[in-house]
Amino acid sequence: MTQVGDQVVASSENTTADLSKVTLPVDGMTCAGCARSIEQKLQRVDGVCDPVVNLAGKSVTVQYDADKTSVDTVSQLITGLGFEIRDTTAD
Repeated sequence: MTQVGDQVVASSENTTADLSKVTLPVDGMTCAGCARSIEQKLQRVDGVCDPVVNLAGKSVTVQYDADKTSVDTVSQLITGLGFEIRDTTAD
């Protein structure tokens, strides 16, 4: 564990084996500020490690500890910021 400011952050080399990974397609990101907002909010979620926002690819990839958070929590945070998670199951 490492401390960044007043937050304790799990180091990826110690926890990678215990983490799940998800990539969510996100609509509504139009600039680097949008991507930065999502990334900064995700970094504050307990259990989320190494969120990566791909503005050009319109996606967010998150490694997370399923014992501490969920894909639903990550999705709700993103939609709460005004972005939309695309449904990839629709034709």
